[in-house]
Amino acid sequence: MRLPFQAKFLLFSVLILAIVLSSAFYYLYNQAFETVGKKFTVDFQAGRAAALSIMRLRLDTLGDKVQVISKAPQIRPILEDPSVDYATIQFSFADFKESLGTDILIICNPDGRVQYWADRPEASGRSIRGWSVVEDALKIKRAWGVQVVDTH
Repeated sequence: MRLPFQAKFLLFSVLILAIVLSSAFYYLYNQAFETVGKKFTVDFQAGRAAALSIMRLRLDTLGDKVQVISKAPQIRPILEDPSVDYATIQFSFADFKESLGTDILIICNPDGRVQYWADRPEASGRSIRGWSVVEDALKIKRAWGVQVVDTH
């Protein structure tokens, strides 16, 4: 059975149209996928930069507060005297804990022994030298503190 010319022409036109539409769809799909990937990368980098900036600002602010506390005339002698009991240290740091705006404050002597740990008086005298985050901070030798976020 032979197809009439109109049927052949219609079949050819539909085939060409299907090829053109498929090519256009493939091109547009790839362009959209590439654009979304680039947008995601840019947004992720911007979010990462913002998060790092906020964390640096928080650490700098915390560092400034810790420097003020460590140089306070009523605190320095307490930290330098190993015979001072925990209750005295806790009483002395009560006001400073509020001004730091932090839930956790751990003060250690140069040997890494806890002198004051807000909300955990039983930790007094414990060493923090075995903590991996502390070991990593000590390796760079410029750390004045460690910020723990979600146990990391």
